[in-house]
Parts: sequence; structure tokens; C-alpha cells
Amino acid sequence: PRPFALSGPPGRTRRMRAAGTPSTFPNVSYRTGFRGRPRSSQRPSVMARGGENASPRTNVASPKITNPAWPSPTGRTLLFIHGWPDRNELWAPLISLLTKQGHTCVCFALPGYPDGSVDPTKKTPDFDDAVRDCVRAIQRVTAASTVSTTSIASRSVSSHPPQQKVTLVCHDWGCVVGYKLEKRYPELIEGLVALDVGGDASGLSKKEQSFIAAYQLWLIAAHAIGGRVGDYMTTKFARIAGAPVTTGVSNQSQKNVIVSSKLNWPYVAFWRDALFPGKKYENGFDDAGDAPVPAEHTSGIGNKSPEKEKHEKSVSTPSCPTLFVFGGAKPVRFHSQKWIDAVLEKKKVNGSDVIEIENAGHWFVVENVDETFELVEKWLKETRADSGTETQDVKIRSSL
Repeated sequence: PRPFALSGPPGRTRRMRAAGTPSTFPNVSYRTGFRGRPRSSQRPSVMARGGENASPRTNVASPKITNPAWPSPTGRTLLFIHGWPDRNELWAPLISLLTKQGHTCVCFALPGYPDGSVDPTKKTPDFDDAVRDCVRAIQRVTAASTVSTTSIASRSVSSHPPQQKVTLVCHDWGCVVGYKLEKRYPELIEGLVALDVGGDASGLSKKEQSFIAAYQLWLIAAHAIGGRVGDYMTTKFARIAGAPVTTGVSNQSQKNVIVSSKLNWPYVAFWRDALFPGKKYENGFDDAGDAPVPAEHTSGIGNKSPEKEKHEKSVSTPSCPTLFVFGGAKPVRFHSQKWIDAVLEKKKVNGSDVIEIENAGHWFVVENVDETFELVEKWLKETRADSGTETQDVKIRSSL
């Protein structure tokens, strides 16, 4: 694997901060993701973003934008969404290659993560916060807006010119955020690149199910315990899993990195929504981002109508062109065969595709960055907006 530094500040720097001594370490944003919080007098003030009706957000940093090395007619605006327990630096090697192809790259940090937003009125972020912050990020980096920031939940449309679309590049829990974002705001999304986590994970083996249940319950418990114990539990599993945030140059372990248990909120939010469904949004979508089943399909206790059974068996895929890439050398899959089949069904329609990287783990975006870049860049060129939606039409025009 390529050398990749995602470590936190050295232990001496953290001890200096705890003692109130000014630190010379240049990257001070680690304090929001790792143990050790700034004193109350040093915390940023609460500001309302997106209008006076928007919920107050603390530490709402502007998206990190990397402009292309040179203009390109096929260049896109790419919005990168990381997962657990990563941060925006995860994308640095891939972005350095994509910008050379004329793409504008925008990094989005999950709420509660380093460089991400913090809502002082909520103890734990949720996926709705992540989707809302994504919409704000898209509005900031594109020229016009069709979604009113002051009424995101109601999806009110403003009178601005058409919104410039973006292509999502997601990994891990970022894929879940990307799927929800595309379902709720398809007018903002041109394409979706999902890395290693699919939109359906049914049909896993008993061994895979047991593995997923074990490590996710461990991280949920760490989140509930919190403090030094919760941070220790989270850091321990992050090291076992080989998360890039716990590795540095030459893939050597960084003993000074402590991963905060607060970063485990996606696991808490996911299982809370799964075990306690029913919350509805004004836009007609439920917590999973899926269109609700009509009432006539759910009438009767213990009975399932044919329509409901068909709804449950079907696998929903994004309406936009989708590239799903997964590593083939992992102890567990995060997708089902039904998900692969559903994506491939749209290959002739909009260019959606599924690719497996053999001998690659979960974090192949770092460990196999060159191969990942080649696959993503090739797919972006093949599915660019001006090539048309039907592959057959393109071939006919080229043959003439």
C-alpha cells in the first residue's frame, strides 16, 4: 500500500493542550475528532447557517474544494463523503489524480467528525443531519440553487436557474448518506460512485451476519460508554480493522492516535432507525430514504399483501448512473447479490456498473489508489452527461 498519513498530533502536543500550553502543531482540527476538547472559552460561537429558520450549527466549516489542474470539457464536480472512522484526508491520494483529469473535487465531512458540523441542540447526529449538510455543501460549490436552504425538509423549490449537478464519491457509511441524498434530492445528483457498501445487504451468510453484529454492537457500546473507556474500545477495533486513521507512513501503527467514541454515531443512528421505524419526513420519505409503502399495502395485522411482498423483495437502486466498486478480500461483504443484479440491470440504460477489485480490502481507496482511480475515471468518461443516456445511440452516431 502507498504511504498515507492520517495520524493525529503527537502525544506531547496533546499533553501541552491539556495543560493549556499553546501548541505549535499546525493541524488543530484533530481536537474535534479525538480525545481532548478545547476549553469552553475556546469553542467556536454558535451560528445559524442557511437562514434564520435553520437549526443552529457549531463549527460548520466550508467544504474543502480542490480545483482541477486545468479545465476539461469532461470534468465534473465530485463530492466526496467518507465513512467511519475516517476524515477528509482519506481522499487525498485519489483527489490528486482526479484533479489532473479536470475534475473539481469537494470533500464533505460527516457531522460530528473533524471538520464536520456540530449541532449543540442534539446529543448525537443522524443521517438527516448528514443529508442536510450535503445539500448545503452542494449549494456552496455550485453556481445556482433549486433547493431552498431555509426549508430543506419541505423540499421547496426556489426561483433560481437550474442547479448544477454533482457526482457523489462515497465510501463506507458515506455510501448510506449518498443513497439517502440521491433519493431525496435526485435533481442535485448526476452520478454516484459507491465504494464497498451497497444499498442492500440481505442474504449474507450466518458467519458474516455474526461478524457484523459483533463489531457493530461493540462500537455502539463504546459510544454509549463514552469517555476514556469508550475511546479505548473504538481505537482498539479501528486498529484491528486496519483503518487508515490509525496508520501512518509506511503503514506503521501510530500509537498516539485515539479515535473518539463519538465517531460511532452512524452505527447508533442506523440501528435506532431499524429498530424504531416510523419517523416520516415532510418530503414523503422515511428514515431509510425510501418511498413509504402505501397504506393499503400494510393493512391487516400479520398479513402481507402481494404488493407489499413485492415491495420488500425488490431492491431499490439510485435513479442516476451508479458505479459500485467493492474489495474481494474482506472477511465480510457489505452488499448482496440482489444489489449487484439490480445495478447491472441498468447498465444498458444509463451505464451503471459493478466492479470487484480482487485482493483488496475495505479501504482499497487508499491501499489500491491507482486501480481505483483508473476504474472511476474510465466510468466518469463513459457516463458523462453529453454522451446521451442510451449506449446504442452513441455507437450509431460514432459509426456515421
